[in-house]
Parts: sequence; C-alpha cells; structure tokens
Amino acid sequence: MTYQWYRGTMADFVRPDLNPHLFISANGKLYFSEVTQTDEADYHCIVKLTTRGDPISTTQPPSRISLPIPLFITGSGK
Repeated sequence: MTYQWYRGTMADFVRPDLNPHLFISANGKLYFSEVTQTDEADYHCIVKLTTRGDPISTTQPPSRISLPIPLFITGSGK
C-alpha cells in the first residue's frame, strides 16, 4: 500500500520533502514535529493498493480516501 495525505482540497497535498516539520510513516500515519495556525485544516488520507512485479489487473489501482480528520490549533503556545 502507498499513502498520501492532503489538506483542505485535493490540490493541497502534504509534501514532507517541502515541509520538514511533517512526516508520513511507513504505515501511513501523519506526524507533526510542530504546528502553527496555518496547519489547522481538515486532512484526508489516500490509500492505494500497489504491487511488486506484475501490475494489478485493472487500469486504475483500487484506492480509498478517508473521511476528513480535523486538526484544530488552540492556545498560543506560550
């Protein structure tokens, strides 16, 4: 399986390579080393079945998108 996360709309994919405070683990969990008010949003996880070797017998691999997972930032962190 492969995992991708997006926030808000499908156009805003989580990119750990561009955001060093984000990390997607091998089992698909999204981690934040720190959060700011700009991280507040609804997050969705996309899980796709993948294969090693022969392709799956469909033109598009089966996938699922999670329900929204809201992240609320409260307090000032002081």
